[in-house]
Amino acid sequence: MCALVVPTKPKITHMILLMTHQENVRDRVLRILQPYRLEVAHVSRFDEVPTLLNSFIPSLVLLDVSAGFTNCDEAFARWGDINEQRPFALLGFQNYYNAETQQCLMRHGAIRVFDAQCSDEEMALTIHHVHNLLPKEGYGLRMSASEKESILRAIKNSIRENINVEMLADNLHMSRSSLQRACLRHFNKGPKYLITENKLGFAVELIGRGANNVSSLAYAVGYSSVNNFIAAFKHHKDITPKEFMKQARLKQPAA
Repeated sequence: MCALVVPTKPKITHMILLMTHQENVRDRVLRILQPYRLEVAHVSRFDEVPTLLNSFIPSLVLLDVSAGFTNCDEAFARWGDINEQRPFALLGFQNYYNAETQQCLMRHGAIRVFDAQCSDEEMALTIHHVHNLLPKEGYGLRMSASEKESILRAIKNSIRENINVEMLADNLHMSRSSLQRACLRHFNKGPKYLITENKLGFAVELIGRGANNVSSLAYAVGYSSVNNFIAAFKHHKDITPKEFMKQARLKQPAA
């Protein structure tokens, strides 16, 4: 039996998504991968996946089709509904040997199918080897883009609301600290500043469309206090919204 080889300098790498409703499968995978320090996200139901996909795109999916589905194709129909054709590598699990299930997994792109007879060492080495072969840079860029786009989309979807950092984090199913790190990583600015920046950008857009009342404009971009809106606008634009409106009217061509 081959010895379990552990990297000399373990580090957190790109996330793996484990989908299984069986606690014994979950516990086994997490236990055997622990020495490799691979970050594994676990879900027990398919309806939990969309929430996770707001934050990352898994480069490797471990899908258990041992039970809980009438057939293997049903599992992939559910996965296809939420995956949106994101690139991933697939490893499959099944509790007992079933040629039809194995063929289904392979047909859907599984690199390897594990059964109950597979040793811990073989499973761990296979997962680690496949994970190392994946184009990390490419997946990393896709993951970053997805997270960045999700943050901007969540802000724009709430642009007319009095949203704060806690609300934004809740909408993204992230902790406040995770959101803070993500915003600094992608935008080099904190989430509070990013929210304000986008709201004021929308305010400028509305002024360009003809908005000429400061109070109405403040409420239109989600401020409950007109004074707070004016202060934020002047701080970011070095001019009050009323003065900005006057300048915008002067720049408009004469009728």
